[in-house]
Amino acid sequence: MARRVEFLEEARQDVLEARAWFETRGVAATFTAELERAIDQIAQLPEAWPLYSARERRYLFRRLHYSVIYRVQGEIIVVVAVAHERRRPGFWRGR
Repeated sequence: MARRVEFLEEARQDVLEARAWFETRGVAATFTAELERAIDQIAQLPEAWPLYSARERRYLFRRLHYSVIYRVQGEIIVVVAVAHERRRPGFWRGR
């Protein structure tokens, strides 16, 4: 059974900023599809992706240099960040 996925407000902002950037390049649909695939897979099997820190796990996008950083908190998955893999590494720590 899929678990519920919630986004921290900062993670929602990450998504909006990334989508805006991809829109300027005409590939926002690719970003959106990758994000939806990530969330669907994380919801189904949250422990399938490796630990990234003591509390967070990381799902890497297939086609873009982005990842979803998330925590499993009981039956809820909390997305902490949607992060570019090369820009500002670890900016989300402390969220």
